Amino acid sequence: MANRLIMYTDIFDDSDDAAALYASTRAGSIDLRLVVTTCDDARTKAAGTKQFLRLAGRPGVEVRYGKGVSTDDGNFRMQETAYDFVAGLPLSSSDGELGINPGGVAYAADEINLNPGSYTLLSLAPLTDVAETLKSADPKKLKRVFLMGGHVGQYDESPNAPHHLKKRPDHNFRLDINAARDVLSSGAEIYIVGKNVGGYRWLTLEDFEPLSSGNEAQRELFKMIKQRDRHMKNVLPAGVEPVILMYDLVALGAMALGQYFDFRRVEIDTDEKGLTHTKLTNSGNVRGVVGADLPRLKKKLLDLLMS
Repeated sequence: MANRLIMYTDIFDDSDDAAALYASTRAGSIDLRLVVTTCDDARTKAAGTKQFLRLAGRPGVEVRYGKGVSTDDGNFRMQETAYDFVAGLPLSSSDGELGINPGGVAYAADEINLNPGSYTLLSLAPLTDVAETLKSADPKKLKRVFLMGGHVGQYDESPNAPHHLKKRPDHNFRLDINAARDVLSSGAEIYIVGKNVGGYRWLTLEDFEPLSSGNEAQRELFKMIKQRDRHMKNVLPAGVEPVILMYDLVALGAMALGQYFDFRRVEIDTDEKGLTHTKLTNSGNVRGVVGADLPRLKKKLLDLLMS
């Protein structure tokens, strides 16, 4: 039986949320039931999500928006990329006309409480709305919780450390540290897919080229990925090659294709700067990815996106 999925996303801040969303509609092990958009301008994100799901052939998926958290930190944002896909939506229309609803947190909590053991929760965003949901929902009524965020294992503190191993806070944990702590201590069965996994240069723009001649959702996804690549080329120093970061797609893969991941039980702490520190343990309800079979995972994920 497919896993009923509730997905929290800050989609359109980067292209990997959209890639994960599309893959979730193609994975046979996933039954996507609810998407809650969060972070800046969650309503716009919800409208874009609903339209993207329509293009992907999944118009019946419930899309609601949450409160989220402000991300005014100078990082890459939807507004900077001005995705034509989002900008072209009739955002002045009512929620009903757009096919979306507010109250994502309350709706998700009700679904979890009314259907014990039925739902898996996947968060691809800062954890503000997830933490609020788990204050109203019984965390033990969830099958599992997958979090894209943090870092599992040791950091590489050398001067030329790869991006994904550098000792610096992860975006999703840093933006609401208290929420991250609340979720980690909630008692739910948690699986952390940290920035340590996924590598830095394992996917290129060329890997996604077949999307450009696919269905309408695939073509829009490729535009987002290509636009992100162009943006990075404009902001990076001369001589530094841009890379395609697909951490959210990897997190979706950890849920749908768990056989390619090495999960270990860990103790985890989030410090005042948002850095996560972990160590292996023999007990507890938190597991973290310490490694993955990236070549096989890459093929499986690309197969999902191209299907």
